[in-house]
Amino acid sequence: MSKHKLPVKIIQFGKGNFLRGFSTWMIEILNEETDFNGCIEIVETFDTIKSQQLIDQDFKYHVIERGIENNSIIDRITKINAVTGLTNAVKEYNKFLKLALDPQLKFIISNTTEAGIIFKNEDTDISTPQTFPSRLTALLFHRFQHLGHLEEHIFVLTCELIDKNADTLKSFVLKYCELWKLSLEFIEWIGKSIVFCNTLVDRIVSGYPRIPETFHKRIDFQDELLVECEPFHFWAIEKKGGINKVLPVHKTKLNVQFVENIKPYKDIKVRILNGAHTAMVALGMVNGIKTVDEFMHHKLLSAFLENMLNDEILPTLSRNHNDSNDFKDKVYDRFKNPFLKHQLSAIQLNSISKFRSRLLPTLKDYLSIKGSLPHYITEVLAHLFLLYRDSHSPSGFELKDDPRVLDIFRKAWSQNNLETTLSILLGNKILWGENLCLIKDLKDEIAAILERLNTAKEM
Repeated sequence: MSKHKLPVKIIQFGKGNFLRGFSTWMIEILNEETDFNGCIEIVETFDTIKSQQLIDQDFKYHVIERGIENNSIIDRITKINAVTGLTNAVKEYNKFLKLALDPQLKFIISNTTEAGIIFKNEDTDISTPQTFPSRLTALLFHRFQHLGHLEEHIFVLTCELIDKNADTLKSFVLKYCELWKLSLEFIEWIGKSIVFCNTLVDRIVSGYPRIPETFHKRIDFQDELLVECEPFHFWAIEKKGGINKVLPVHKTKLNVQFVENIKPYKDIKVRILNGAHTAMVALGMVNGIKTVDEFMHHKLLSAFLENMLNDEILPTLSRNHNDSNDFKDKVYDRFKNPFLKHQLSAIQLNSISKFRSRLLPTLKDYLSIKGSLPHYITEVLAHLFLLYRDSHSPSGFELKDDPRVLDIFRKAWSQNNLETTLSILLGNKILWGENLCLIKDLKDEIAAILERLNTAKEM
């Protein structure tokens, strides 16, 4: 354990590159430039090499911002001191619950990806919660039992890229209250004391630098957790419960906005930037492309992405067309950041649920508006099916996804008939939340694409 004297004001579910280069970095800035004075306890659900590295480095690491901002080259390093510890919610369950007992706790931040905010009917035991929402429910219940008399708000800031992320998380917390038959008093306490704020996050965090030696002379210890990212960052947070008074971002240059409605910001960002990232993963990894930079310098693939954005995504966005087009142009410039080598393998995690939240709504809106399937997005889905045919991508990278998802694809691709395989995959509601076989011509279009790619004969 480190010897920070600042109180733990934040519990953070997740230790991945994004949060460490985004919200944790922001807390560091707040500590340096304001009187926020709060530390972070990270909660994980499984051990990785990164877990031991955090412990070995006393939870300190560096964030590297590199890119072009206002026509100036940015190359700056921030040392992160804001993390005070790491707790495993599975192996150290009692320790995890004790995190709820700090009276100065003010924020719970999460990024469990689009696949993390789920509800499982079989998750019936509060002593062994299986999902992020059930673990959060157990944590809050423990606080209620011991500190329910406190009237201070706790703000839950969800960074997952799903519609109404905090509202959805709260609905699942309440479903676990019902499943576990928790008291009405606890449910009322949640409504009064826990403020679930929908948010929208935006920053390209590429992770560990490709040539870390470049930075070793500029930092004060051998950092195995360097996080490289672009200078641009944006966080839209739903203005509720007086959060704008508790999080003093106005005293800094942090690009954080408290807004009444997240949806207009989310639609543009998720459909354009994140939708493009998911397309890059499917098309790039199938074709042996390893980085965003390499993808953007590939003449055919870059043109494909440009056409998908202009012809299929922009027409489905309801906000001012100029806003969407301007954002798309800026995103393209950000993708071409010459300093970042963003690995597609780092973006690939849970790509099926990401397609569901990022590109499937556009596919359906386009079909409703135009009366036909969007050619480019359908092509992306076909490439995604091909990518998930094996547990390893053509470039040798092992796919990262929910084991249930990988098993569904493994069993579907074991069939000896392409039509059967596609019927199984498109019809699986676990993957999509609905039966995509009901979308006219979708199965036939994907079959034609896969046959064109000479995959049917390889089955």
